[in-house]
Amino acid sequence: RPSRDSPLLHHKFETLSLNYEIHKYIEEKRNSPENEIKYLEPNHENVSLLFLGDDESEYGYQLFEIDEVGVNFLKKSRQGLKADPPDYINDFIECGLCR
Repeated sequence: RPSRDSPLLHHKFETLSLNYEIHKYIEEKRNSPENEIKYLEPNHENVSLLFLGDDESEYGYQLFEIDEVGVNFLKKSRQGLKADPPDYINDFIECGLCR
């Protein structure tokens, strides 16, 4: 359990480094006209996936794409160290990971 000083509410998460912009790739595929055959490949980008433990989900976790700032913040916070929060800290708060 995180300390009272920690921004984390729990430690039920893991991060996995990928090197592709998965979210952007999926959005481009979704927004392609149906009659247009488009072979897209995801761009290389230093991104990570956050697997957030979720007892309410059918799969037992929620999945988010985050950057190095978010990974650094989570890892340091887990260790009880101070770290600058990412610009999207409100997303972590809304999903119940941070206070």
